[in-house]
Amino acid sequence: MDNLALFRMEDFRTFKGEIIEEILKAMSSVKSDNEDKLLSRTELAQMLGVSKASITTYKNNGMPYKMVKRRPYFKLSEVENYMDLKNRKIKTKKG
Repeated sequence: MDNLALFRMEDFRTFKGEIIEEILKAMSSVKSDNEDKLLSRTELAQMLGVSKASITTYKNNGMPYKMVKRRPYFKLSEVENYMDLKNRKIKTKKG
């Protein structure tokens, strides 16, 4: 109890705001790290709920990928953009 410190309410609010800013920065960096993470064909298939053969078909039809040690890897943000574009084309053809 000897080390009890009292804060003014204004100081507490400032400190609280600084803590919240730091948490938001940390959360946004985690999100951008995940978007840039390279996924294997298996990981991507599990994430999208499709077979590995479907991933190969998407890749052969233009889905962006990077070759690493002779294996294709996919950047999540690029896959999302590809899928959005593909869905827009399908909707345009139907409608």
